[in-house]
Formats: sequence, structure tokens, C-alpha cells
Amino acid sequence: MSLRSKIIFILSAVMLTYACAEYIIQRTTVMGGFLERERIEAETDAARVAEAIRKEAADLDQLCLSWSSWDDMLQFTNSADPRFVRSNLGPASLKNKRLDMVLCCKTNGEVAWHSIVDPDNGRAISLRDFPKERLLPSHPCLAMVANNIPCSGLFLNEYKAMLLSARPILASSGDGASGGTLILGRFVSDNLDELLTKQTRIDFDFWQMDPGHPLPPDVEGIRDELTASARPVIREQGPDLLHAFVTYNDYRGRPDFLIRANVGRSVSAAGALSVRFATFSTLTAGFILLFVLMSLLQKIVLTPLSRLTKHAVEIGKTENFRAKLQIQREDEIGVLARELNQMMVKLEDARAALVDSARSAGKSEIATGILHNVGNLLNSVNVSTELITDRIKNMRTGDLEKLASVLAEHGNDLAGFVRDDPRGKHLQPALAALSRHLAAQRADITKELASLGEGISCVRDLVKSQQNFAGSASIVEITDLAGQLRKAVELTDKAFSADCELEVRYELEPLPDVAIDRQRLMDILVNLVQNARQAMAAQGLKTNILTLKTGRLPGDRLRIIVSDTGCGIPPENLQKVFNMGFTTKPDGHGFGLHYAANAATEMGGALTASSDGEGRGASFVLELPLKLAATAEV
Repeated sequence: MSLRSKIIFILSAVMLTYACAEYIIQRTTVMGGFLERERIEAETDAARVAEAIRKEAADLDQLCLSWSSWDDMLQFTNSADPRFVRSNLGPASLKNKRLDMVLCCKTNGEVAWHSIVDPDNGRAISLRDFPKERLLPSHPCLAMVANNIPCSGLFLNEYKAMLLSARPILASSGDGASGGTLILGRFVSDNLDELLTKQTRIDFDFWQMDPGHPLPPDVEGIRDELTASARPVIREQGPDLLHAFVTYNDYRGRPDFLIRANVGRSVSAAGALSVRFATFSTLTAGFILLFVLMSLLQKIVLTPLSRLTKHAVEIGKTENFRAKLQIQREDEIGVLARELNQMMVKLEDARAALVDSARSAGKSEIATGILHNVGNLLNSVNVSTELITDRIKNMRTGDLEKLASVLAEHGNDLAGFVRDDPRGKHLQPALAALSRHLAAQRADITKELASLGEGISCVRDLVKSQQNFAGSASIVEITDLAGQLRKAVELTDKAFSADCELEVRYELEPLPDVAIDRQRLMDILVNLVQNARQAMAAQGLKTNILTLKTGRLPGDRLRIIVSDTGCGIPPENLQKVFNMGFTTKPDGHGFGLHYAANAATEMGGALTASSDGEGRGASFVLELPLKLAATAEV
């Protein structure tokens, strides 16, 4: 995994962890507050419904008080005048007052007038607790009025719940005894439900908690909790609805009625929206922060580190220690880049020195090996030479000379000498013996000469094999051509420190670093520059000009030209200058240009010479394959 991926992963993990933690905190604290506020509002709504019912009961009680203090009502109770009924107790008048039940009872409980109507359908009904003929003195309404106990509130009956108010019928002045009891009632009907809903703006349900009116199953399950709790009981009904249950006392103070407020969960919805918005805001802020951090990290850290990494990898692949990392900064990365560049420069110098040292050591080792092997072979050659010398010294050439002298003395009568002279008779045996001796000497000398030739051949083969090995070895390095040309001039300065004035002109085409055998190139350049300076020294001019040019040729070729104002080269010698042993210098050995031409060929190039003639200078052109370094400056 890349560094950038790791940073993104870690920052994303931290951001998501923070978002999850904040979400949990929001759910447990903020959302808890919303839920508690919703419960409080639900309880308040249930209380408002109960308060609306109390107000409705109070309104009915006030109406009952007003009618019971009416002189006409007192008179009607005793006379039952039908005109009073037509004028004040007609169906339209009762409906306008929203009175569903009216009972005018005399002091003995006899019902002087009554009306009980179902408000939902307008039909007259009968109630067991309110007979049309007579109410017993023990009737709760009559008993409470008789004992001056307020009788107002909800009344439980077999039909449906009713708001009830009972007052003694008195004169308007308040003097005198009670003329009876006035009982007014309003059923808790659909009309009243709708009216209270408009007043409170709360949807609610209302039930009587008696065996004759069973509760819904879901409400029946919490009956005990409702009767035992002093506060409203809250139940969640999904994400959009909340039920707030509260009991309501009847006219005697008994909790015989149940009110359920159906409250929409807008508060918790707002809380959930707030939590979602806060979480979304956190995630958005986190992503923005992540983007900003990644942009800054990418610009300040990751991109420079990527360049550093790529630079190091390319150096490892190409070994181009001259490639520079161009990061101009004053922070740690800038210091690292500069130190890396300086380290590469030092490493390049150390590597070049190591290569030169290794090459020198290799040459010394090869020379030592060659000398050792040649020395061993020369021992054999020396022995053979001594043996041949001894054989030649021991040859009986003196006997041969004596025999030739004798034959010369008797040349005129050689046959007689051989026949008659005693010495002549020994001539043939002497010649035979001498012939055998010379033949044996010749065989020995021939054998030793063969051994001598074999030793010399071995020496030649050994030197040739070492030359081939040395010629095939090549170390390719990333090289600065301009630097190598200047170094070649500096190396030759030591040998020509006392020569005449020299002007060195560099006409160098801008070229990137190239991959080349630096040591061989340096050997060639040193040979060419040294020859040019020698040629100019031989010309004897006061001012000499050495021109060094570089250029790029088509086909990925490189050209280096070394020109001088020296003694020049005759046309007939232009091809000979590269031959082994050819030289026009008194102290030359004819090996330098020959080696340079061979080295150029081994590097895949060519070395040529040109001159306008004697005294007109010369130019040497070195063409080589151009292999650019794989890594440029970054």
C-alpha cells in the first residue's frame, strides 16, 4: 500500500470514527432531549384535553347556575306552564345551548319537565339513571344538591359519558327555600369531541372505564398502570404517533374516564432531522477537511516524496548519479533533496575513482600475470638458446677446416693422394665420422630451435589473449561529455606545462549526460589532445589554438572533433596514422592513434583524421553511438 493510500485510509478511519462517536452522542443526548421534550408536550396535550373538558363542564355548570336562579324557571317548576317550554325549552333553543338533557325536578323528586336527546341523531332516548317520572331522594344529584355539595362533572351511565351539572332552583334574589333541582347534561358525543378537538387542536379519544364499556385491547393492557400513575402514561405508536393516556375524574372525584391524546411526533422528527443534519454536517466537514489535508499533504509532502522515490529508483536502475533532483525548498524535504544530490555527486566521484583504481589495478594485475607467464616461458627459451649456443660451439668445424686444407693441398692429384698417401686412406673414415657428428649436432640444434619457437609462440599467444581480454572489458557509466573534454585538457597540461601559449576553444552543443565507457573515452581524448599539442609544439608558433567541438548527428550518433593549428598531416599519411608502429615523431612509438582507433571501433564508433596539408593543422573526428542517460533532472 502506498503512503498516500495509508494516509487516506487512516484519515478516513479517524473521520468516520469521529462521525460515529458524534452520532452516538447526538442520539443519546440531543435526541434524548427531543424525546423528553416530546413526552412533556404529549403530557401537556393530554392535560389540555382534560382542561378543555373541565372548562366545558364549568361552562355547563355556569349555565345551570344561571337557569336555576331564574324566577321564571322557579315558577315553571311549580306550574309547568307550556308557554315557558315553547319560549325557552324548545328543541332549537336546547340545541343552541348544546343541551342534550334537561330535567326540572320538584322538591319531592317529581320530574316537572324533562328532555333527553341523542345529539348524534336527534332522537329522544331514556336513561336508567334519569327516569322521566321521578327521581328518588337518594339520587346522587338530588342528594348532593340537598347537602350543598357541588354536583358538576362527568357522569357515568349506560349510554355514553355525559357532562352533568345540578343546581337548586331558587329565586333570583336568592331568598327563600329551594323550589326544586335543575339538572343539565351534555353527552360526550361526536359533536362535542369535534368541538373540543377544534378548541385544543388535539386529536383525542375518550372512554368510560366501567364494565359496560370495554376498552380497546391495547388500552386494556395498561389499565392498572393508568390507575396507579399520577402522571400521564406515554406509549409510542410507531415513528409518527405518540399516545398520551390520562384518567379523568367523574363528578364524584372517581377516575372513571380515560382520555387518550393522539400526538404527532413532530418533535422527535425534528430531533432526528437535527441528528441527521449534524451527522451530515460532520461528515461534510470531515470530507472537506480530508480533501484539504490531502491536498496540502499531496503538495507539501507526498509529491516531493514521490519525486524523491522515483529519483532514487531511477538511479538504482540506471546508475546515473549525475541526475539532479530540483526541489528548491527550505524545509526538511528540501534539505533531504540537497543532501541526496550532494551524496550522489560524492558517490559518482567515488565510483569514478573506484573504477579508475580498479582499472589501474586490473592493468597492473594483467601486466603482472603476463610478466609472470612470459618469464616462465622465457626461462625455457633461455635454456634452449644456451643449448643451441653450446651445440654450435661444440661443432667440429676445425676438423672440417683441416680436411678442407688437406684436400686443397692435393687438389691436383686427389685420386693419387687417396690411393697412395697414408693420410688419404683415412680421408673416407674421417669424412664419415665428421658427417655423423654434424648430423647429430644438426638434429640437436633443430630440436632446440623447435622448442625455442614453441616458447616464443606461447609468449605471443599469451600477450594476444590478454590484449583481447583487456579490449573486450567495458564499463558503461553516466558521463558528462563537456567535463570529460576539460579533464582531458587538464591531464595533458601536466606534460605540456612549459609549451607556448595555448588557447583552448570549447564549441560544445548542449547535450544531456550519456551512457558510455568513460575510461576508454578518456584514453581516446587524452591521445588526441596530446597529439594535437605535440603537433602544435613542433610547428613553433607563438599562439596555438586547440578547438574541441561536440555535436549530435542523425541516427542517435555523437561527434567529437579535436582540431589544432599544428604541423598538419600530408595527404599520403592520412590513412597511415592509425597503423600500428607508424609515427613521424622522433621519439614516437606509433601506438597511441592505433590504440585510439581500435578503442573507438570497440565502442561501436569510428575515428578519422583530416588535414589541409603540412603546416595547416589537423582535425580528428570521433563518432560514437549516443545513448542518453535514462534519468534526466527532476
